[in-house]
Amino acid sequence: EAAAGIGERFAAKALELAEIEADPVRKAELQKIAEVCAWVPAHPARTFHEALQSVWFTQIMNFWETPLTLAVSPGRADQYLFPYYESDIKAGRLTKEEAQELLDCWMMRFSQDASPYHSHSGAGYHLDVGGLKADGSDATNELSFMFLEGMMHTRLIEPNLGVLVHSKTPDDLLIKACQLCSLGTGHPMFLHQDVFVENFLA
Repeated sequence: EAAAGIGERFAAKALELAEIEADPVRKAELQKIAEVCAWVPAHPARTFHEALQSVWFTQIMNFWETPLTLAVSPGRADQYLFPYYESDIKAGRLTKEEAQELLDCWMMRFSQDASPYHSHSGAGYHLDVGGLKADGSDATNELSFMFLEGMMHTRLIEPNLGVLVHSKTPDDLLIKACQLCSLGTGHPMFLHQDVFVENFLA
């Protein structure tokens, strides 16, 4: 019940701020935030925005439950968020530019929330893109590139971004990852998923 209620608490605060906001653009943003938070995580996400917010609430609650655990990872976010992104794009509810802004804001939250333990270790929130699907095919999608672009925009410590590289990784994803690498922020990690698969099978 407490986990379901976190969204309602955030929604109430957003509406409170919206009531005293003079800027109509910001007021609309706060009202949208309230609408999203009123739905998730108590109910399944229906849109890309709701999915991002639901995942972030999960991160908050995981950290509250185990604050000294340096392994509260959002995982392979490009994989589980892609159906929401794809659905919104096809339905015309969202443009790629709007999705990128939401993603950038979402990624900034990980550094804004970083505890002293996370800040010193640089290993609080690990997020991977690319890699393989369960059938062994390449898992790269449009969000894989957008997460790399998001790190180019934010240039913060968190999330600790990795690219799962394997024998079928597209060259354009590797080039994008190298462009991020050239900025000197320490991102991304290049992780050899072919070796991971061999290890897991063994």
